[in-house]
Amino acid sequence: DDPLTTNQDYRVISMAISSDHGTIKGSLQFSFFGEHFSFDANTNVISTDSLAEKIKKLPNVADASVSTGEAQSSGGSIYNITFLRWPTYPLENNVHYHSGNPSLASFECNAVDLETQSWTKSSNDVTCAINDVVNSNLREYATCSKHGSCNKNLGLCKCDPGWSGVACQDNRDVVDVQEFSSAGPFFAGNLVKLKALRDFSNEFNFIEAVSGQNEDNMISVRGDGSIIMYHGDIRMKS
Repeated sequence: DDPLTTNQDYRVISMAISSDHGTIKGSLQFSFFGEHFSFDANTNVISTDSLAEKIKKLPNVADASVSTGEAQSSGGSIYNITFLRWPTYPLENNVHYHSGNPSLASFECNAVDLETQSWTKSSNDVTCAINDVVNSNLREYATCSKHGSCNKNLGLCKCDPGWSGVACQDNRDVVDVQEFSSAGPFFAGNLVKLKALRDFSNEFNFIEAVSGQNEDNMISVRGDGSIIMYHGDIRMKS
């Protein structure tokens, strides 16, 4: 997900299991881009947490949650499946791929060993329908989070300046660039010493701080000892 795009939603689908005759018994198979697992079709047997764990174990899903409404007398129910995160190292290929919004056709729900405990004993009485719930304004699933380039030979991202992480998803950039420290408890020297062979002069700077792509001057410490502040002020705190 690109951290710069906000107020976006997760991909959500519904899976409705129902029966017109009797109590549902047996297993269904949930598939996503060819990866699949089986689960008990009766909502009174399998919990939403258990179903979510099965979905999260799919190699092409990193995290998901499942909620459901009131169970039907047959054991059917409507599950809402929310995909919270896709894998950092994607399993997509030229056939199966998505950018955060996999199509409804990429999900399947099929009977494995299914029947209803009624006189019909037919799996045709049980339906499992998958429908869209949220499929717009979604979090991106983009290469290097749109803030880097991918070395396709190594499968690694080279992040743009200011971005880090395996998928260039981190823009906090709070690590000190350079730190000078002394571990000695009796240290009495200089942590930093700047030395110029030239005599004091206003024609050179000991320090110059600039900011932004245009390198706007912020503060300068000139060679004659003068301190020039271009922005901000000096605040003294006791």
